Amino acid sequence: MAFKDEIKEKIPGDIQNTPEFKVFLAIVKKEDIKSTDSLRMYLDTNITKMKSEFNDNCKSCSCGTMSRNTKELTKNLDFLQLIKDKILKYL
Repeated sequence: MAFKDEIKEKIPGDIQNTPEFKVFLAIVKKEDIKSTDSLRMYLDTNITKMKSEFNDNCKSCSCGTMSRNTKELTKNLDFLQLIKDKILKYL
């Protein structure tokens, strides 16, 4: 059975009806994630990478705080945290 089908089987219906779930499935397909362990590793590495980028970009400097860049980073970071907190616990 494909990992995508396994995800759909294990995740409750109310979470599957959220718009974030469709984006999550697209990420699983795009990144070619085959198991729960590889998903957990993907989330952990990307969350730590984004946190370090966010900390580097948030420091004030002569050119400003680069808030345009940090908004996109925080949006992606919040989405990955949501996946880790809400969806990964069912897998």
